[in-house]
Amino acid sequence: MSVTVCIITRDEAAFLPDCLKSILQLTNDVVLIDTGSMDETLAIARDYGCKVFEVPWQDDFSAARNYALEKASGEWILTIDADERIHMLMSQTEFNSFLSTTEAKAFKVPVASYIGSTPRNETTFLDERIILFRNDPEVRFQHRVHEDLSESLYRRYGRDVKIDCLPMRIEHLGYLDAVVENRQKHQRNLRLLELEIKENGESPWINYCLGVEWSSCKQWEKALQPLKRVVDQAKGAPFWTLAAYTLAYAYLQLGMLQQCMDVSERVLHVKGEFYTEFALLKSVASWQTYSSLAELLQVFTSHNSLSPEDYYAFVLAYQKLVYRMQLGYIGHEAE
Repeated sequence: MSVTVCIITRDEAAFLPDCLKSILQLTNDVVLIDTGSMDETLAIARDYGCKVFEVPWQDDFSAARNYALEKASGEWILTIDADERIHMLMSQTEFNSFLSTTEAKAFKVPVASYIGSTPRNETTFLDERIILFRNDPEVRFQHRVHEDLSESLYRRYGRDVKIDCLPMRIEHLGYLDAVVENRQKHQRNLRLLELEIKENGESPWINYCLGVEWSSCKQWEKALQPLKRVVDQAKGAPFWTLAAYTLAYAYLQLGMLQQCMDVSERVLHVKGEFYTEFALLKSVASWQTYSSLAELLQVFTSHNSLSPEDYYAFVLAYQKLVYRMQLGYIGHEAE
């Protein structure tokens, strides 16, 4: 089965070689759409044998991605960014056999986005994204930013479309501190989201993305309204749980502890995904004394290595401890 990889770039010379090396284990059919690079991106792409097309940037990621889809000739299309790397969990032969027998129309994979100053396993944000799908002219991206395929897949194949998990994982470096600051990603994304709202109005997906962007900027108060709209009005959405988690965390950061516990309890009641994370978040919001919190921190720090989930819980606990100390919320029993 043939696979075309589609990438959009702009000044990605620092990341592109490693991305393309990871792709070559899968296919050598790469369509690269460049939206105005001033560095060595185009030369690197051509050296690796990519089919390169240059288009003007239109403040629209979906437009650029959909142009790439038009140029793809493979039976399957895989979309990836230059600051991402593919890690295959099977051989190329096994992968091709897998695609030739599947009934799925698309596949999602886990994406590990590194945050902080350096890429470390204990500082990752885990997410899932549809990256591989059958080449079909009716399946296209939508939205200017945080572009999405799911609605297009639903329209084409129905709400019961078969979307499976792919034996692959993606490593994403684009949210490291230096990258975000250099590219002013959050400012750009917020501007494009506002444009999207002006053109097409609000939607649960756009409100979720808006809340996440404000949270990423630590503008917790601005994140509350769009996230609350998702949590209150879009419970059936596939991103509802993530929206609830981001909302609960924003409440925690603002010291709105009862609201944090209330949102966490709503998710715990249905016992869905991220159950453990919400249980921990609720516990952090309900800790009342320094001694109980310090006891938990001691347990966490006594381990030589922590899973991403435990590390995140540790960070939450530590932030809560500092917050309570700063506001004088530590009771006399903790002294």
